[in-house]
Amino acid sequence: MRILIHAGFHKTGTTSVQAALRRNREALAPWLRLRLPGQTRTLRQAARAWSAGRDPVDAGLIRYEAAELARKLDPQDPRPVLISSEDFSGHMPGRKGLTDYSAAPRILSWIAGAILATQPDAELSFHFSTRDPDAWLKSCYTQHLRAIRVTEDEQDYVRRMTASANFAPVIDGTRAAVAPCPVTATRIEQTSAAPLEPLFHTLGLPQACLDTAALDSPVNTAPHPDWVSAVLRLNRSDLGQADWERARAALREEDFA
Repeated sequence: MRILIHAGFHKTGTTSVQAALRRNREALAPWLRLRLPGQTRTLRQAARAWSAGRDPVDAGLIRYEAAELARKLDPQDPRPVLISSEDFSGHMPGRKGLTDYSAAPRILSWIAGAILATQPDAELSFHFSTRDPDAWLKSCYTQHLRAIRVTEDEQDYVRRMTASANFAPVIDGTRAAVAPCPVTATRIEQTSAAPLEPLFHTLGLPQACLDTAALDSPVNTAPHPDWVSAVLRLNRSDLGQADWERARAALREEDFA
């Protein structure tokens, strides 16, 4: 049984890829078994929690949930399995005080160990999608602005978090941690016309699968600069949390398009 884990990174087109897979689940079913973020909720939560707190309880939960995920896979089913969630690499840098993805190799080693202990004949591999560092940092900043009360501007954020865009040590660390399982990585600028191709190629799927799961417009595109300015002004205000949340909810991106 061939299993591929698409483990990140955040803001590298993963949401668009998952949306395409979800939308085409039935059409792809003759060739492929999918496990998307909605089906790995507790495992994702444990991975994020361990990346931030390094609590042994969360480490144990990662192992347990990965084993449960593997236990439910029928090894007699000839279709390969694609499991996709950027949260398997932990929280996005910039959240919970994290400045990098250094938690990813250990998290993924526990996931690999649990899967292979449960399905010892599985052919397990991992894949990362990456991105141009400057574009990635700017995209992360926008994502934080959408989710939390960011007060620094984009230039300050990019300057402070530049090192977090260095993916190579994380990928190399994961290779060492999950060996002998293969680990591949592809920059999205090189696969923008067919971002699913590296995943399907690794799984040995036919061209018909790629033709079936063509992408729609990208998900989570950049917001209008006027919206960014308005959110920053609000975030820097002296409003209390409750009032800020109400005012923030009223700042809809579509109103600035």
